[in-house]
Amino acid sequence: MPVMRNEPKVGIVLLNWNGYEDTANCLRSLADIRYENWFSVIVDNASSDGSGQRLAEEFPDSTVLFNEENRGFSGGCNVGIDHCLEEGADYVLLLNNDIEVTPGFLRPLVQVAEDHERVASVGGIIYEGDGKRIWDAGGEMRPFIASFSKYKQIRSDEVYRTEFVTCAMNLLSKEFLDDHRLDEGFFFGVEEVDLAWRARADGWNLLISPDSEVYHDVGSALEDTFAGERLFSPFQKYHNTRGRIYHSAKNLRPYHVLSYLLLALSVYPAIYAWWGIRYDRGDIVYAHLLSLYDYFLGSGFRKPEDFG
Repeated sequence: MPVMRNEPKVGIVLLNWNGYEDTANCLRSLADIRYENWFSVIVDNASSDGSGQRLAEEFPDSTVLFNEENRGFSGGCNVGIDHCLEEGADYVLLLNNDIEVTPGFLRPLVQVAEDHERVASVGGIIYEGDGKRIWDAGGEMRPFIASFSKYKQIRSDEVYRTEFVTCAMNLLSKEFLDDHRLDEGFFFGVEEVDLAWRARADGWNLLISPDSEVYHDVGSALEDTFAGERLFSPFQKYHNTRGRIYHSAKNLRPYHVLSYLLLALSVYPAIYAWWGIRYDRGDIVYAHLLSLYDYFLGSGFRKPEDFG
């Protein structure tokens, strides 16, 4: 990877919500990266455990922004994006706080963005925490289910195009951000599908650099594990369903909307009912049906505290 002259300025946004350990570990890994022109912004999404203040005290080189209320993933990240652009960032990197980076992860992302035209975002290879399996290497859109499928293998030794870049690690260009933000109609989940869909619809490129590698502590995400299988938490299931309906209505063709609604109203409830019986997880079925009720009756969406 060639060395860039006059390295572009990169603002790195970490979203914190009652997650001191994850955020602190991520910041410690960032301290060793081989890239000079970067700064970090922590957006504390109205944590109730004092973790935002603790991070501000222990990591004085990072800027900590405090939201008065939990604005969800989209709203929280948008606060960080706005701050980075105000500070003159050429690129903004959205990075999950449960990611541990490698020293050389950032330069390939920036180099790819610099070497290609009309780049909205660049992602890399995200391994699960133990490094044995790939968690994400890009992906393809699946409009008939209002979602996407992840690549679980590296598609090429060279930079390759993708239809989806996860916001777990997503380098966004200033040019793209001049006219785009995460849609705050999504609270948690599917906002990254919407962002990628809009980027491609507007003629932007999404790319993956196989030279950029990080590790994702999948176990700390909002997923429960039963009998070795990962299942949604009720909160995540609720927003996954709601977000996919919203994405369908906003972006997809009528027959794709119909396809997903048929699944959401028939096939998926049957699957979740089976989960409920097998894993004693009736809350998954309830969360799915509750999201349908809330969306179609226009009662807004629910936040983490609504799920206990």
